[in-house]
Amino acid sequence: VDFTPNQEIPQAGPQNPSPMRKKPRPIQTIIGASSSLRPLLQEAREQARITALVRGNLPAPLPEHVLGTLTKGRELLLYTDSPAWSSRLRFCSRDLARRLSAQGLGVRRVRVRVSIDRPARHPRPAAGRTLSADNARLLEETAHNIDAPDLSRALRRLARHHRR
Repeated sequence: VDFTPNQEIPQAGPQNPSPMRKKPRPIQTIIGASSSLRPLLQEAREQARITALVRGNLPAPLPEHVLGTLTKGRELLLYTDSPAWSSRLRFCSRDLARRLSAQGLGVRRVRVRVSIDRPARHPRPAAGRTLSADNARLLEETAHNIDAPDLSRALRRLARHHRR
């Protein structure tokens, strides 16, 4: 609908129901309805299923360090959170490949990669500012020699920050 600058915008009401929905739709419904996103959603579900299967075939505490998986043909890539855990996972990789193949996954080889998480960029806290003893002394002297009582009190309060 085209509107001119002076034209009144129609209000929602019984004669003109609003095209907007009253309740938001779940994202799964929106993605599932999209023909271009449906394969991506199916692949994500399959990767989550394989990751759960891998975690279920590992001894504790290894499962909690498997961040995700990716299959490339008959090769399975495991992503872990640190180099130390990648070594432990590599040690178990042949046994894991046999177990997963027996469960129908058809994996010949397991490779382990460390997922490098980039830390969130947080602004660095400002360095703590300190008042040197010399500057505190100068503030005290200035406060003593000033005729303005309010400014004198403020300078003395500022000079006390050195003593804290």
